[in-house]
Amino acid sequence: MRYGIYHKGEEAPFIEVGKLSYSDEWMGEEKVVVSINSETPINWQVDDYIMYRGQKYILGVIPTTAKQARKGSTTEAFVYDSVVFRSLSDELTRCKFLDVVLEQNKSFYTGLTNFNFFCPDVRQLTERIQANLD
Repeated sequence: MRYGIYHKGEEAPFIEVGKLSYSDEWMGEEKVVVSINSETPINWQVDDYIMYRGQKYILGVIPTTAKQARKGSTTEAFVYDSVVFRSLSDELTRCKFLDVVLEQNKSFYTGLTNFNFFCPDVRQLTERIQANLD
């Protein structure tokens, strides 16, 4: 089976891979890892993505390359080893959380980087998360 890697907003893949590695942790990180050999350098962009099992996995960091030969001289001239595509849920783990309350005109209650707050129910917790995402 072949898997296409796409630039954000494009419908045609710019490269295809035949082998990938999927890993996840319960209630944790979910990712797809591929290694690619190419005749020419690949124009990677943040938010390039791969579809696997009906889910989209996003490239968050431009991968490094190991140049093995001159451009076009061999199919393994440029090697991209262990290119990581993370699930969309990874955005939530990278989201900076501030002490903002939805109905309080986006006022900050603390300027500290680490703070505690109390939410008596799930609704109030989700409102605080929404206020921060907004």
